[in-house]
Amino acid sequence: MFHYKRYARNPFKRGFTLLEMLIAAGIFSTLVIIVNKSVVVGMRSVASGMAQSDLSLKLISATERMDNEIRLTQTITQADQDVLVFDADLNGDDVVETGIEYALTVEGLVRSHQGTSKTLIPEANAFVLNYLDASGSEIATPVADAALNTIRVIRIQTQKTEGEESFSLDTALFVPNMR
Repeated sequence: MFHYKRYARNPFKRGFTLLEMLIAAGIFSTLVIIVNKSVVVGMRSVASGMAQSDLSLKLISATERMDNEIRLTQTITQADQDVLVFDADLNGDDVVETGIEYALTVEGLVRSHQGTSKTLIPEANAFVLNYLDASGSEIATPVADAALNTIRVIRIQTQKTEGEESFSLDTALFVPNMR
């Protein structure tokens, strides 16, 4: 007549059935898949944002360099839609450096001076120059020799694409020191 409560079945403390466990596992795996997809999309967004930021930094850096040099321009010797050649006192030592050139080549946007070339934007897709006179009227390219001294504003459009990311930058540079 011994009763062992330990082995007696309590109807309020029963385990899970196999069906309940399978349903729970299905719900859990669905949640894991949804979270995983969200993380992957988030990581792609971060990578895309970083690539876009890197592209914009390259274009802005090249444009700032051009801006700094063009502000010091003494004379423009060639002005075409994709080539700009000018003379400027870059060091502030009253010695004018001649033949500073910005051009779009197969390597990208290239700056050349005294036989050395530096690619500022590798594999740039576009580098378009437009020239304006003091009244804001556009000067036809290639700019004739007689009109080179009338250039007061240079509009620059650059574009770079890497993979799926593309970035464009349009800017206007004033040429204050033209003689």
